[in-house]
Amino acid sequence: MRVAIPVSSDGRVERVFDCATSLVVLDLRDRDRGKYFETEIRSRSMRERAREFAAMGINVVLCNEISQSFESLIRNGGIEVRTHHSGTVDEVMEAFVIGYLTRDRGWNDRPPAQVSIS
Repeated sequence: MRVAIPVSSDGRVERVFDCATSLVVLDLRDRDRGKYFETEIRSRSMRERAREFAAMGINVVLCNEISQSFESLIRNGGIEVRTHHSGTVDEVMEAFVIGYLTRDRGWNDRPPAQVSIS
């Protein structure tokens, strides 16, 4: 499974996905953390961005806010979009891996322990 998170320059989840210029992409195998890398979003239009994400093999996007039109384009490409996730990219990645993120509306009852992903 390949998970993408829009990242801001300070290492946090970008507030509005539509404005993101880079992504952190995490490869997961059976809920084990795999390798991750940061990549620049090259495409300008929302339609081109959605195609770019599909071409990268993204399965799930974890983001904070996203416009309905951009979300629809991404979902139409077969990518699951999970919204209302904020914090550092490390926190959100770890929470996803250990199952502390709900499907669409942020954190479960308790946040994950502070764990760094290496």
